[in-house]
Amino acid sequence: MKLSTIFRRIDKLYSNPQRWVSGQYSEYKTLRGKNVECYCLVGALNKVTGAFSSSSDADRPEYKALKRSIKQLHTGHRGSIESWNDRKRRTIGEIRAVVKRALKNAVAAGA
Repeated sequence: MKLSTIFRRIDKLYSNPQRWVSGQYSEYKTLRGKNVECYCLVGALNKVTGAFSSSSDADRPEYKALKRSIKQLHTGHRGSIESWNDRKRRTIGEIRAVVKRALKNAVAAGA
């Protein structure tokens, strides 16, 4: 799957801000009367790609693209996507900005 497709799908998933979670991979929430699975940024990435979280995540091109986008927007961050996602006071706006930057980078690269 193209990187641009992956990031478009994550952005669509997060168009409902309640679909994002922090502090865990995923969580079921009741949204509009339905039980819906919600995801952290890595959980959303894995949901969209059909991959499973593992120690080899850091080698995946889509994971590297998200880390690059985080570094572009948050220059002080040097840890994992998970640690960035779970930082206190992190907002869905920041999450979506990173996804949109990853999409912009992917489109510019033709990926």
